[in-house]
Amino acid sequence: MANRKPLSSSPSILSTAGSDFQLFTPDSVPDTRRCICLISGDGGSGKTSYVTRFAPDPISFFDFDNRSDIPIEYAVTELNKTIVRLKMARPSNILRMSIEEAKKAGRSLVDQVIRNLEWTCEKCIKGEIVSGCLDTVTELAEIISIAIRGRLDKPEKGDYGKSKDLINREFWNIFSMVRQAGLNFIVLSRATEIWIDNQPTGNFRPKCPSVVFDAVDWAGHIRLRTSQKGKIKKDVELEIIKASNREELGSIYTENDWGKWGPFAWANSLQYGTMPGAWVSQKDKERMAREEEIEEGKEEDEEDG
Repeated sequence: MANRKPLSSSPSILSTAGSDFQLFTPDSVPDTRRCICLISGDGGSGKTSYVTRFAPDPISFFDFDNRSDIPIEYAVTELNKTIVRLKMARPSNILRMSIEEAKKAGRSLVDQVIRNLEWTCEKCIKGEIVSGCLDTVTELAEIISIAIRGRLDKPEKGDYGKSKDLINREFWNIFSMVRQAGLNFIVLSRATEIWIDNQPTGNFRPKCPSVVFDAVDWAGHIRLRTSQKGKIKKDVELEIIKASNREELGSIYTENDWGKWGPFAWANSLQYGTMPGAWVSQKDKERMAREEEIEEGKEEDEEDG
């Protein structure tokens, strides 16, 4: 056996010449900060606004739900956000189509999603797009199912898991693209209640393929808060149902917790171990500073009055 030289205490002596490796040392860790998360919730719970109001822009927004007009209008006119949107909808008449016709219609939509996601990732690499969103992945999963099975129901006999594997591959391709590009990727999902022994539990899970839940770094369920007497409040809370930081699993973040930072920056700071400001664009920081100055001015006027 060849004699080995003793290991150096200095990692800088290591050379990557002759390999395809990237060297990481305490002094040369690249900034690869990005968020890949899943947010589930009922209609009207604030899923879309979570992205349009709080995710750093420019935002590439894939709208399968077709209810994003008001949140986007507010973000653009009131918060000076830049958003590009692609509106899509699954075929509504697939039961009148043959299996092959439905597959063709679904495949055309999936190809459109992939083509525009590739464009988004190219823009992200160039620094022109910061965040991307699927609203919602529930509808996208239906479109992918139509493209592969020709229907929304269970696969035909003799499928033996082939179609499920193909659906999973479509989603892994999507997540692989956004990870390589370094895109902040927020996947929104409808929610379905968990039942045990034919009884509702009051707990919810995302209504999407399990592969999506596996692929994200963390996941949260967003909802309107309820009082101890069961009355619904206007305040929003976010419960962590999958954690990048295990200590945060089951945590519930409220508006009192995130304050001016918003739920996106606050949740990511706790999941990835950073400061909230690391997830806020410079433009939004400047807007926050102006808003604080206005509030301070109002307080001074009230004191003088």
